Amino acid sequence: MRCHSGRHTTKGGTSHEVKKDNIRDYAVEAFRYFSTLHCAPTKEAVRFALQKHYLMQGGKNAARNLPEADLKDLYAVVDTIDAIRTLENGAEILETLQNVYLTNPSTNIKRGEIENRILYTTFKTHISTATAYRYLALCRRMFAEARGLRCAYTYQEEERRIV
Repeated sequence: MRCHSGRHTTKGGTSHEVKKDNIRDYAVEAFRYFSTLHCAPTKEAVRFALQKHYLMQGGKNAARNLPEADLKDLYAVVDTIDAIRTLENGAEILETLQNVYLTNPSTNIKRGEIENRILYTTFKTHISTATAYRYLALCRRMFAEARGLRCAYTYQEEERRIV
């Protein structure tokens, strides 16, 4: 339930601030698009896989003229994965990202599926649900910064909340 101050209230009447995540859907789809290419997380591998993808769909001209937006999105995903690897708990974050966003990228996400994938990840990695959500938020923020998208705060601020 939302009260007049823009906060969500629970049945007990307590409230908590709702964080805006205006890039969530865009970032999730970029991660999923990267996963459909089935390539290594390097810019060269991404370019080659994207050329192959467009060659199969539209011929030589389509493969030569790769959409700049697609390349920027995929390069931002690669940069995000590289940056996550440098973090202290990067392996856990990457496993969470893999289990939640990069699994079955060619199928539509059904209602409740993300929550189910998060629960699976928490059992598999022994992290809390809240930590899994924070990891995913960090991934989205890092992607937004790498892509040059406007977002409310930087991933360094999100990382401080995690550690």
